[in-house]
Amino acid sequence: MVLDFDVFHNDFKIFLDEKKYNPGQEAYIDVEATSDSYVAFHAIDQSVLLVNDSWNDLTKANVVKEFDSFGDNEFDPFHSMGLFMQTTSKQDSGTAKLTRYGLGFQNAKEILHIRTIFPETWLWQNLSMEGKTDVSFSAQVPDTMTSWLVTGFALSPTTGLGLIHEPITFKVEKTFYIVAHLPYSIKRGEVTVIQVMIYNFIGNTLITDVRLYNKNDEIEFVDQSSSDTMRRTKAVIMPGNSGRQVSFLVKAKKIGEIAVKIEAVNNLKQDSVEHILRVEPESYLSSKNEQRYIEHNAHKSTQAN
Repeated sequence: MVLDFDVFHNDFKIFLDEKKYNPGQEAYIDVEATSDSYVAFHAIDQSVLLVNDSWNDLTKANVVKEFDSFGDNEFDPFHSMGLFMQTTSKQDSGTAKLTRYGLGFQNAKEILHIRTIFPETWLWQNLSMEGKTDVSFSAQVPDTMTSWLVTGFALSPTTGLGLIHEPITFKVEKTFYIVAHLPYSIKRGEVTVIQVMIYNFIGNTLITDVRLYNKNDEIEFVDQSSSDTMRRTKAVIMPGNSGRQVSFLVKAKKIGEIAVKIEAVNNLKQDSVEHILRVEPESYLSSKNEQRYIEHNAHKSTQAN
């Protein structure tokens, strides 16, 4: 008699040292699985799921459902007798390069961290447990102000597949920060609006200077309010727990990728972001080939545009 249980014998778990992180902060991650497991996991920006909620990820529920849809196969007689079939070919599981980082206290004075890393997915990691049931490592969290979902799986030749019960959630946040709204691309020489949102969740009203930098002399400021060609500064009053929008008019001077650096500073907090903006030529020549088969008939007329 064979009894089937909806239980994964590989007890796979992921732990994070915090629920909230600052941009660029080190996250310390602990992984538990059977000692001969191969482990893989990743994180996804939760805001991406607002656009497309069909996140096809591994969960215990959909794996069990998928198994239930399979019929018997040639290995089932062996499995029912308690035998395990394994290939004799050489398997290379890979080696993990893990580095432990020491925990320490950060300086109480806030250091300006220029945020430049804004991926939609993060933490693509795979490793072998190498005889251990617990492995720890660290990774730098991205700079996007968002919530992240971490999930993954473990695979062992002795205990099989292991999945976490549900994705682990953590946030990257600050009490004062910038969000830059940039177009995907612009044309050289055209007037472009750089829109910046500044958010203040401190609770106090702050007079903030918002600066747009001409980092590598790649842009031209349209407004002539200042003779400084390397940056523009606008002052904005920021009430507590609110957001304000600031706009800059610029023209791109070169083709390719240019750096857009924005900074917001007041007497309490500061934030800075740097994005890459794509610049295309003023006129872009595109060509298209189209094939048509025309059968000549004396009784019909054919017109092609």
